[in-house]
Amino acid sequence: MTFDKNSFSLAGKVALITGGARGIGQFYSIALSKYGADIFVVSASQKGWEDTTQKVEANGQKVAFFTTRHHEPGCC
Repeated sequence: MTFDKNSFSLAGKVALITGGARGIGQFYSIALSKYGADIFVVSASQKGWEDTTQKVEANGQKVAFFTTRHHEPGCC
């Protein structure tokens, strides 16, 4: 299934994506930015940040990252 970019818009929205710097998370970060969403990534490491940032910004959107070790006891 494909979406017509003219009938599907995320302009003015922010997508929160966990693991959005690599793999399938990066895919969604880039894809949602193509439809107008700004991207907020929560990630356990900084690997892939630069690549994701370049690709999201190339689509004209903003991107922000937050690193957390949410799987470690006492982190939250």
